Amino acid sequence: MPKESALKARELADEYRKEAKKDERAKDLLPIGTFAPYKANATSTIVYEMEAMRLVYFYHFISDYLIRLKGFNSAYYIIKEALRRWGENRGREMREDHQRRGWDLDVYNFIKYHDDPAAGDAWVAENVVLTTEEHVRIVKKSLFADTFDELGTGKLGVLFEEESLMAQVKAYNSSIEVTIPRLMERGDEVSEFRFKLKKG
Repeated sequence: MPKESALKARELADEYRKEAKKDERAKDLLPIGTFAPYKANATSTIVYEMEAMRLVYFYHFISDYLIRLKGFNSAYYIIKEALRRWGENRGREMREDHQRRGWDLDVYNFIKYHDDPAAGDAWVAENVVLTTEEHVRIVKKSLFADTFDELGTGKLGVLFEEESLMAQVKAYNSSIEVTIPRLMERGDEVSEFRFKLKKG
């Protein structure tokens, strides 16, 4: 998502939130703490979490039905290819946007100006390193991992995390390597993401 679109989306969300606060009917639609798009006090993090949950549910139910139609092995490879293409498209869009701006296609710009502008506010991470050549983060809490676990998505949750991200990074700049040595969807206690810009 281009930065301008993200900023416009945030402005619109602020306008809707202000309007909702004026509307007395919105107060009792859902109990406090429930994710709902019409919550008057929704922050950008809550909005991002809601969208992430929708994406995970959408992915889970399509994958589940595809398995019922084609069997696990066939469905697995169809889903893998679809995720790769989705990731490539995201990476290509980011690359083209950043090139138009005259930015370097480095690790810093990939992470800092990612196509999920609110993602950084939604995860609990530590040991974060971010330079033009390197990014490391250890994620201690992940909405994706929690939701995949709740739904029982299993191996397809791993595929979702690994395949699309790898393809996105490669399409953005094939000189950036990404590894995920630990991943909660694989059963690890934390998720560890490492990005490195190869020299030469």
